[in-house]
Amino acid sequence: MSSDREWAMTIDIECSVQTCSTKDTVTVRDVSAHGATEGAKKVLRYRGWAINRRDNTCPEHNGPIPVCLLCGVDVPKPYGIEHSQHITGVRLSCLPCHRKAMDARVAETFAKEMTR
Repeated sequence: MSSDREWAMTIDIECSVQTCSTKDTVTVRDVSAHGATEGAKKVLRYRGWAINRRDNTCPEHNGPIPVCLLCGVDVPKPYGIEHSQHITGVRLSCLPCHRKAMDARVAETFAKEMTR
């Protein structure tokens, strides 16, 4: 199912702190409207913006972007796997580190099943 349609999402964002006048704009194109919207939010989050239902805060008022506790790469808060302590052994990990730990756990379980 191929479509020639392309969607573009432009987000103009303004910091919700009353004394801050920081604004930012991002435009992302994708083959679906949802993909374009999520892509635009992802770009803003990687720039340091905190986006949620009530408040949008700029990088200055949001604080630093947290890092993966295993490899040190920047992981914006919504994309960090924070519940993965049972798999990776740390509180915040990036997706590649989480997948490596998950693959190792699946391989270990599979090896136990095969040797029984």
